[in-house]
Amino acid sequence: MNIGLFEIDEPLPVLRSPHLVTILHPWVDAGSVGTLVLDLLEKHFHAAPLGRMTRPGHFFDLTRYRPSVSYRGDERIYTVPTTTLTYAATPQGHDLLFLRLMEPHHEAEEYIENLVEMVKLLKVVRVARISSMWDAVPHTRPLPVTRTLRSAGTPPAQPRGRRYEGPTSIMNVFYEKTEQTGAEQLSVMARLPYYAQLEEDYAGTARALEVLGEFYPIPSSLVSQAKLRRQRLDLDSEVSNKQGLDALVRQLEAEYDREQPDQQQQLAPGHPDQTPTGEPEPSLSPELEKFLRELGEQFGR
Repeated sequence: MNIGLFEIDEPLPVLRSPHLVTILHPWVDAGSVGTLVLDLLEKHFHAAPLGRMTRPGHFFDLTRYRPSVSYRGDERIYTVPTTTLTYAATPQGHDLLFLRLMEPHHEAEEYIENLVEMVKLLKVVRVARISSMWDAVPHTRPLPVTRTLRSAGTPPAQPRGRRYEGPTSIMNVFYEKTEQTGAEQLSVMARLPYYAQLEEDYAGTARALEVLGEFYPIPSSLVSQAKLRRQRLDLDSEVSNKQGLDALVRQLEAEYDREQPDQQQQLAPGHPDQTPTGEPEPSLSPELEKFLRELGEQFGR
């Protein structure tokens, strides 16, 4: 079955009040948190293919989303990046759909229309988006994760502090249009240490899954504990070996503990907090003070 250039496999499975879990790569996928979350959820729930964009070159610039080549025996196989849809049953009274969105480089309106029609066809009752961003937070504390859940037509919650103004994604139109179909909107956004910018952030992935576990039957052990510990130790070592970076982290810890005092004694996954207590906060160099000030302006802190 084709909806524009989106192909859905037939016969359609019988879906129980499906929830659509989405990521948008590369936008708001810092540390590949959304990508890793979907990888782990698809594996955990044994998700099966259900649909895909059949002509990705119609929407995407394939010099920016590069195809890859691999071998199966002596056979050379090309894989072209595209939007894919999988599905899985859950123990709850609804099933899950997993959609890997990509930002279109052209024909964005057509791309979004195809996806919205797919949401209508499958009678999706909730659209969840998993995302992550760099922020002025320390890796030595539980990473902050914001979550919002609202029914269609409910006014958005009033943001605290300064409202964001700046670049955004055309894919926000997709979420607005799915809300118009009557689907609930769930958003889970992990905030990651700006000074680390890891290609794959396992601590951020673990925290996003922890929050998702408030809504879905997800075990807490999906992220490898060995990877968490190794990444934490590597980051601790980098912080201690870079001049001035340990002072920056200490400053971010103090700010975090002021804003979230109920979590200041908790430890980030993967390693005990070795920060000494009872010592004065370190003084910062003018360069670090300037860096912190710029971060504060950027994130509206």
